[in-house]
Amino acid sequence: MRGVILQDPIPKAVSLRPSDFSISIGIDKRHVLTFDMTGRPLTCFLDERTYKRGLDNRVLLVRRDRMRGRELKERRLLELWETMDLLRRIHSIMTAVEEKFRTGEAEIFQPMDGRPFPTDRIGDWLKQILSMDPPTLAKDRDRFLSVYKPVGILPPDQYLSVVLQGTEGCSHNRCTFCHFYREIEFRIKSLDEFARHIRQVKEFLGPAIGLRRAIFLADANAMIIPQKKLIPLMERIREEFPIDRDGDGLLRLPSGEEIPHRFAGIHSFIDSFSGPMKEAKDFLDLEALSLRRIYLGLESGNDRLLRFLEKPGTSREALALVRRVKKARISVGVIVMAGIGGKKFAKAHIEDTVALLKAMELGRRDILYISDFHVHPDSEYRRRSESEGIEDLDLDGIVGQRRTLADALLPMARKEGFKIAPYSIQNFIY
Repeated sequence: MRGVILQDPIPKAVSLRPSDFSISIGIDKRHVLTFDMTGRPLTCFLDERTYKRGLDNRVLLVRRDRMRGRELKERRLLELWETMDLLRRIHSIMTAVEEKFRTGEAEIFQPMDGRPFPTDRIGDWLKQILSMDPPTLAKDRDRFLSVYKPVGILPPDQYLSVVLQGTEGCSHNRCTFCHFYREIEFRIKSLDEFARHIRQVKEFLGPAIGLRRAIFLADANAMIIPQKKLIPLMERIREEFPIDRDGDGLLRLPSGEEIPHRFAGIHSFIDSFSGPMKEAKDFLDLEALSLRRIYLGLESGNDRLLRFLEKPGTSREALALVRRVKKARISVGVIVMAGIGGKKFAKAHIEDTVALLKAMELGRRDILYISDFHVHPDSEYRRRSESEGIEDLDLDGIVGQRRTLADALLPMARKEGFKIAPYSIQNFIY
């Protein structure tokens, strides 16, 4: 193991990677804290609880416990006072760790793989972590909000992407079940504004940008940008970020620092109502500019249910869109919901969704996401379903739908090589 042991009744091990800094505390490593290379806390495992800090300084708590043979889960955003208490605790722990190094009480050992361990930099990294105290992290949130509009949601495989907001909000923003963009007016950024945004993103992330794996062009359905405006935005991304095998693989920050790093392509959301605006050639041109995967929020293959949700587009349009995208060698991530439409639509939702997904002929680089539906209490969906007497599925019913969808597609997934994965919007924090 690559690390450092601190001479203390409770050993502490430090792990260094090019993109992050981790410390394990306790004989059985009961506590693990991870930071990015700017010193911002990323994840902490303390007292059997996992905490994930977002760039906006929100903290997501995830706790798993076993009782009476069932696994119980707690998942929620911390209140502000809880967040500040946690950040103070982390800072206190790291203050004690830094003192061990500063006073020479740390015993250093070499990694088993024989590669040199950069012990001369540990002290600098610890000082950087300590500089990010709770008041500084609160100010860091304000800085984040000066660069970004709230990042509503990302696909699970894109949680560690660099988000670039070519648009803000959602062009439709009337789906009854969605509340992510209600307070954000939709607009498309000009090329000059987008270039400034990229510079601000790079300045904000700093060397921690090396932790990010890909580029996500946001917000909700950025592919609605007209092609003549979208192409220059994509070209600008290619100029600013080394993607796949582009250039020398050096990411240049506004500070002048160069980081050896490449990104695994550009990704984005699309809707079946905005997809028809682009022809097959348009997608071919976007693929040449490193567009690697498009995510389609299908929700359901049943057109009656889609109309009830006030989601534009039809199952036929969604099928045609996926086929055009795949012909351009762009992979797709299709998102469907388990439990949406309640008991009234349950049978038709399952049957039509399975039939549509089979017709899409998903392949090796594609992903099918199944998301459990959670009704937002203030949503139009809640008001409409209550007025029409639609009974929600209980948790067992939702889990049953998820399993039915997965089981129906699993033989095809094994044969064609596409992935089936859960999509829990409650786990998202950027």
